[in-house]
Amino acid sequence: MPRIKAPSVEALLAAFFVLVFALQFALNSFTPLWGDDWWRAVAPGEAADIFSRIAEEYRTWGGRLFVLLLTFVFLLKLPGMLVLFNLINSAVFCLLLLAIFRGAVGRYPGRARADLVLLPAVWFAVWFFTQSLGEAVFWKTGAVGYLWTVTAAVFVVTPFVDLLVDEEPLSDTRWRLWGLPVVAALWATGLETVSLSLTIFMLYALLAARLRKIALQRWYWHAFAGQLAGTLLLVTAPGNWVRAARGDDGLGIGYRIILLSRSVWRHVTTEVPILYAMAALLVLLLLMRRRVALQRFYLWLMLGLMVAFAMAGSSGASFSQRTAFPAEICFIVALLALCGSLFCGPRTLTLRAQVMLLPLYAALLGVFGADIVKTMAQYLAVRQQTQRRQELMAEYKALGLRKILLPSMRIPFIDGLKDDIAEGRFFLRDLHPDAPDNGWRNGTYAAYYGFAFANRLEVPYVICASELSNGGRFTPLGRIANLSIYLRREARGWGAGDVLYCVSDRPPFIDIQELRVVPVDYGRLNFDDREQGCRKVKGQLDAVALVATDGTRMNNRFVARFELPDWKIDRIDIEHPALPRTHRATLRMDRKSISQGAAFTQVMSWKGVELHHSAEALVDGGKGSIASSAGEQMDGFLNWGPYVKLSVGTYDIEAEYATAAPGSRWEIVAQGTGGAVSLASGLLDPAGEASQVLRDRFAITPELENAPVEFRIDPADGERVELFRFSISAGPPAP
Repeated sequence: MPRIKAPSVEALLAAFFVLVFALQFALNSFTPLWGDDWWRAVAPGEAADIFSRIAEEYRTWGGRLFVLLLTFVFLLKLPGMLVLFNLINSAVFCLLLLAIFRGAVGRYPGRARADLVLLPAVWFAVWFFTQSLGEAVFWKTGAVGYLWTVTAAVFVVTPFVDLLVDEEPLSDTRWRLWGLPVVAALWATGLETVSLSLTIFMLYALLAARLRKIALQRWYWHAFAGQLAGTLLLVTAPGNWVRAARGDDGLGIGYRIILLSRSVWRHVTTEVPILYAMAALLVLLLLMRRRVALQRFYLWLMLGLMVAFAMAGSSGASFSQRTAFPAEICFIVALLALCGSLFCGPRTLTLRAQVMLLPLYAALLGVFGADIVKTMAQYLAVRQQTQRRQELMAEYKALGLRKILLPSMRIPFIDGLKDDIAEGRFFLRDLHPDAPDNGWRNGTYAAYYGFAFANRLEVPYVICASELSNGGRFTPLGRIANLSIYLRREARGWGAGDVLYCVSDRPPFIDIQELRVVPVDYGRLNFDDREQGCRKVKGQLDAVALVATDGTRMNNRFVARFELPDWKIDRIDIEHPALPRTHRATLRMDRKSISQGAAFTQVMSWKGVELHHSAEALVDGGKGSIASSAGEQMDGFLNWGPYVKLSVGTYDIEAEYATAAPGSRWEIVAQGTGGAVSLASGLLDPAGEASQVLRDRFAITPELENAPVEFRIDPADGERVELFRFSISAGPPAP
């Protein structure tokens, strides 16, 4: 048999970058616009205002000119712009991994098979050793300001690190002489602390090279000049002083450095424990008694500390979340420089040593994979809930509303409903709840989507009342007393599931807290549920808000939400807690009938009754019986309903009752728009103390479709009728 040729290093590296790009693109696509994005996103007709807005921010906030320009351009409200941004942002992340490898090893990957180990380690380090990857990479505004800026910075400064390590200056080329200085000048207008720190480092590298008698090429000075020009433009912006005056904390620089030292130490040991990883690698190299070049490690570690302690110039001397991202990347390059000494040096690890490290690789891969799955689940939930908000906003626009109410985001693996989340790989900067300080963020969100204002309700599910009546997104199933039941197919994880909504729309409000779900296959039940023959599903009682067609929240409603199991359901039993005795409705699950528009409530049966009667009637609520006074004429009757709204078709009724004398009547009535319409009627046969079963059939015509149906009993004069149970079920199709 012919030997199968192993894939080349280049092919495997290409596959690696395709995988990274695909994952990043998915996460970017699942991330909606957050916070500042709404403010930066302008309509094409307002594009001319971009430069005046940048100039205003230069005067009043800061000098990040190129970052602002890129943000405004890529957030233009044009078709396909967000897709284009997501593609470019995913590519920039791949470039960051490439830049880190280049800075740590001194060359681009592809020369050795050890690169196949080191490059995934770069990805792993960026994923876990950055405190706020979601904020700095997936958030649109944060990505331009941090990911793009830091990636360019690493590429620009790496040749100066090489100059100090290798002492072999690179020759002049057209790109290095004229292209790189322009890139340096542009990126240097990105982040004050980073630009200033790297400018000082580049100057140090040039002076050290001159002291070592290294003949420098012209492009080094050109690149430094571009870097210096951009840095000066950034740090001399009038807006820096305005912002500093607004946020002045009154602390002296010495005290700030002390605070910052504590913050940096806590960061690299607790929040992002990269210091321990560095120490472990250094100990390993020492135990192996290997002589390795540590210059790259020292230089990148120094760069990281310079960027970190440059934060002493900011108010509060903060070092966390996205502000720590540039220093974290420098620390990661330093860490990977040690890994490079281990895997890519002149004496690489022996095969035996690499085999011994396999359990470590497997453990890290397992942790990495599990966290990727978790992160994808979080961003997928955001995408699905964003789509639900879009549905609500389409409904609000159809109603002509200007002020709108939207649900909160419920994020897997994170407790509570928050408007700001920055936890590792996940980031959220959402609407505020209704509060005095929510004007800017909520107003810009509303303006982006074409409304005057938006508020976030602190519940994860919101229903507009018009959605229930239009029948588009919620399928009406019927009524049980004053409880209306709706079905909706909703996204759930990577799939979808049925959700039952119970809405009590008139007093007394019905508090349904539990359903009993019976599967077609009892084998789907767990051991505890099999004893009862069903699964009890608890309702989410405080998770749903109902919004009226005028845009206000309807507080005089009860809404319960039940997520149904994903197996095939035979029936669902709903017990009505507010009616006499046990009042239960049975819903037959028939997905095919639902898709064809038929009523979901194919069978409804009750044990006991709700009694509507005149004052002259003698009623026993415990027995469910009614009678007229002896010798007196009675105008009242026992009334079940009106509860159920039925589709066109034929239906069978079955009632179990007891009466001792003839003359009592029964009747099925539909409450149409023109009044009550009799559908079927007759006399109840007496049977003494024994119970009888009445069976009959009636039809619902198109004119009476969805008209409330009721069952009446009119007892004979002076006689008592007791009703034990009653049910309606779908009959055979009409001939």
